[in-house]
Amino acid sequence: MSPPVDADQSLLFEVTVSDGVSSATDRTTVFVADLDLRKGKFEQTAQEAVLLSGGAQAVLFKGKITWNSDQANTPEEVLWTRMRFTAAGAGDESKLLSGTALYLDSDNDGSFDPEKDRQLGQKVALESDNASVSFSFGETLSPDSQVGFFLVVDLASRVKSSRAWVVFPWALAAAGLWSLRQRNGRRVLGLSGLPIIISLLGISLLLVLPLGAACGGSGGGGRKSGARGGEVRFDLKRPEDIGLQGKSTGISAVIEGLPVRGAPLDL
Repeated sequence: MSPPVDADQSLLFEVTVSDGVSSATDRTTVFVADLDLRKGKFEQTAQEAVLLSGGAQAVLFKGKITWNSDQANTPEEVLWTRMRFTAAGAGDESKLLSGTALYLDSDNDGSFDPEKDRQLGQKVALESDNASVSFSFGETLSPDSQVGFFLVVDLASRVKSSRAWVVFPWALAAAGLWSLRQRNGRRVLGLSGLPIIISLLGISLLLVLPLGAACGGSGGGGRKSGARGGEVRFDLKRPEDIGLQGKSTGISAVIEGLPVRGAPLDL
């Protein structure tokens, strides 16, 4: 066990062994870190929900990540290692998270651009209702860094596609009953001689297209008109949701400044 220290410092240990006639001395230097001085903090300065083309949405988290140590003259760089977001809102959020991704706002312009902004790591864990989604990566930061990052969530396309497939079987069944009823008159959809299957598919498409559009919304970058209301927020809730560690020492920080709430995403 090392003696108490007031700051990070190198300690010299020396051991001398003697048999009364001769002696030998060995020395070693041990770097001792003061763990009480390792504190990280995320101070949120801005948040925004962004509707992307294709129906996906993104939450911009922007703030300052600070790393405190006693190395005032030679500040230690920080390794930013992980983020974990917890979703809360209507329904089972885990069903909406398969397309979740995390991007660093590389040019710090507050605008999401997948061609310029770099994706951070990959999803490593996905829990159930009120789901948590975790990302691991390694990003070097200065001890006092302004950062912006986007959590991209593909909510609209999953809601839209699931509703369209709910409508389709009912439309197919209705078309089948109507077509069979017309069979005795040898006219199907007013066109004699066509196979019932062609009429069946035609009526199904006529029913599915308008109903699917009404239920799912446009998904083309405008505001969705989804029939299911509600919102989902993605929050950084616990100190361990942000991972920071010293790049040279490998010492992890105790994170302050949480919880941080994300802007609401509209279902």
